[in-house]
Amino acid sequence: MLHSKNEDKMNKLFKSIISIIGLSMAFAGCVGDFDDMNTDPNNPTPGSVDPKFQLIFIQGRGIPYANQWQQIDQLMISTFCEYSANDGLSASDYNIDARYVDNIWELTYTVLTNANSLIRANESNPVHNNVVQMARIWKAYAMLRLTNCMGDVPYSEAANDIDQPKYDTQKDIYYTIFEELKDAVSKLDESATNNVGSYDLIYGGDATKWKKFANSIRLRMAVRISDVDAAKAKTEAAAAISAGVFSSDADAAFLTQGEDKFAQNPIYYHKGSSVLHMSTAYKRLVEGIGGQAWPTAKPIRISPKLFLLLRMLLQLSILALRSTLNPQVSSKALQLQA
Repeated sequence: MLHSKNEDKMNKLFKSIISIIGLSMAFAGCVGDFDDMNTDPNNPTPGSVDPKFQLIFIQGRGIPYANQWQQIDQLMISTFCEYSANDGLSASDYNIDARYVDNIWELTYTVLTNANSLIRANESNPVHNNVVQMARIWKAYAMLRLTNCMGDVPYSEAANDIDQPKYDTQKDIYYTIFEELKDAVSKLDESATNNVGSYDLIYGGDATKWKKFANSIRLRMAVRISDVDAAKAKTEAAAAISAGVFSSDADAAFLTQGEDKFAQNPIYYHKGSSVLHMSTAYKRLVEGIGGQAWPTAKPIRISPKLFLLLRMLLQLSILALRSTLNPQVSSKALQLQA
C-alpha cells in the first residue's frame, strides 16, 4: 500500500514535469512565431526588399505615361518654350491647369522618396553596389527635369524624414548633382555580377551603359549652364567627354513601350490629336536650318472690318480709363478718331 502511494506520487510528479515541459515548448513556439504573425507582408521595411524591385518601380515612375506626358510636356513645357502650339487649350494662353504642375511634382518626388529608401538600405552592402549607383543616377535624371521646369525646389532635405524640407537653389542642385553623378560613375563596377538583369528597364543591368548615361547627363548639364558659369561648364563638359558619353544610338537610354494605349510612346499615342502642332516660331527655326516643314497651328486671320472694330474698342477702352483717372477729360476727347 505504501509502495502504491509512492508510485502514485511519482506518477503525478512525472506528469507535472511533462506538463511544464510541454507548456514551455508551446510558449517558446508561440514566441518564436509572434514576430512573423505580426509582420505585414504588404508593408515591407527598408532593407527587407530586393533593391531591384525598387529600381524597376522608380524607372517606371520616372517616365510619364501618355496623358501625363501630354500635360507636362506638350501642354506646359513645350508651349512655354514655343516648341508646340495647341489650339486653345489652357496652356496656350498661359493659364496653366494645376494638374500639369502636380504631375511632374508627384512623379519626381515619388522617384526621390523610393530612390533614397533604396540607397539608404543598401549602400553598405557590396552585393547591391551597382543597383545603388543606378538609383543615384536615375534620381539625378528625375530631379534635373524638375529643377529645369521649376527652378528652386526641395532636394537636399527632401525625402529624408524632414517635414518641411528647405528649397535649394537651382545652382546648388546642379552642382550637387554634378558631384553625385561623378561619384556614382566612379563606384559602378563593370566586373560585378549583374544581379539586376531585366528588372533594369533601361539597360538590363549593364554598368558600362549606365556610366555613359551619367556622363551624358553631365554633358547636357554643362551645356545648360554655359551662359551663366562658362568656366564650370567647360570643366564639367571636358570631364564628361573624357569619361565617355553616348557615341551611338545603341547607348541611348529609353524605356520599351507596351501595346496598351497608355503604355505606348506618348508621341505615337497622340499622333492623331488635333492639338499636337509645331509652333510657327519653331517651324521658322527648323526651316531656317534646312529642315522640312511640319504641321503647324493654323494662323488666325482677321477680316479688315473686324480689325477696325477691335481697334476702335481698344481706343474707347483706353480713353474711358483716362476719363476715370482724370474727370477733367472732356466728352469730346472720347470721340473716336477716324
